[in-house]
Amino acid sequence: MKSEKRAKHEPSDIGKRLKRIRRRAGIDPEVLSAVCGLSRTHVHCIEVGWIVSPRQETLLALSRVLGVSLDHLLAGRGGAPSAEEVKAAFGRAQAAFSRAQAAQ
Repeated sequence: MKSEKRAKHEPSDIGKRLKRIRRRAGIDPEVLSAVCGLSRTHVHCIEVGWIVSPRQETLLALSRVLGVSLDHLLAGRGGAPSAEEVKAAFGRAQAAFSRAQAAQ
């Protein structure tokens, strides 16, 4: 994670959308971080706006694990998936993560 200034400011639209999607689906930020291969701090920094332009790999991991289009996560285009759709996508990603951990 690149070092960035931690100024008081509003979260980015990406951070707001990420937090809203995660919370509506009842997903714990620590579990989301682990399944995405990110640190909890990194996800938190995106959600609160300390990181306003996350790397492409980070956005791809978050969109894949949450079952959200990259277009929606970045720009809010295309409808937001329902909480049930996010839970289902996250459940599949979490199961794959668990299988990979068990295989190690």
